Amino acid sequence: LFRSAFFKTKKQENWVYGILFCLIFFGALIYELFYIQKLPLMFDEFIYLFKGNQFVQGAYQPYQQYGFYMNKMPISYYLFGLAQQVAGVGLKTGRVFSVIMAFLTILTYWGITTRLRGKWAGLLIMLAFVINPSLMGIYGLADSQAIGAFFFALSLWIITIESPKDWQIILSSLFCAILILTRVNLFPVIIFLVVYHFWVHGRRAGFISLISSILFVIAGHLPFAPGIIQIWIEP
Repeated sequence: LFRSAFFKTKKQENWVYGILFCLIFFGALIYELFYIQKLPLMFDEFIYLFKGNQFVQGAYQPYQQYGFYMNKMPISYYLFGLAQQVAGVGLKTGRVFSVIMAFLTILTYWGITTRLRGKWAGLLIMLAFVINPSLMGIYGLADSQAIGAFFFALSLWIITIESPKDWQIILSSLFCAILILTRVNLFPVIIFLVVYHFWVHGRRAGFISLISSILFVIAGHLPFAPGIIQIWIEP
């Protein structure tokens, strides 16, 4: 109905859609890469970048005795450290890495919405992200926001599949566990994930999600135990 109202042929619609997609996505990406150069340095950015680089180089370990003060989960530190090993140490590397994660997140939400409601709805979702100045400002900083958003989006991608396979359910639990190891305050997401699988996909999917989520979260904590426990018990 939409195509018949505005376009004569499907080919014409696809051409217009492709042009709009490129203008919105790549235009926003290029703008964001210039915009992050004007943002003032935030203290948390320095912490993530410096500690992450030290962890990846092996100079320190997270939560070690007489090491760095650690009040956050480890994944973001390591990812920023790895990014700096690839592209060089510095604020620019950290911010560009955050922008990449943010736009991968936007692509994931576009894919989810396109699958559920069609490609034009997906384009509107993308537009809603990129015209939000506060959101794009946050996603341009070298901290855990964009990384957490990416792993949350990946979890949503899988759980919105109509009939996910067992390995896909396990994969969604893995992404959710990584999300928790990125930002501990997002722990309720894993509860939502398990409940959603029970409710929508049935008992088998729910138990697979529950068991795999517990195992992945425990496995993610073991390399940093017992120090990482302080994140859960300290206010």
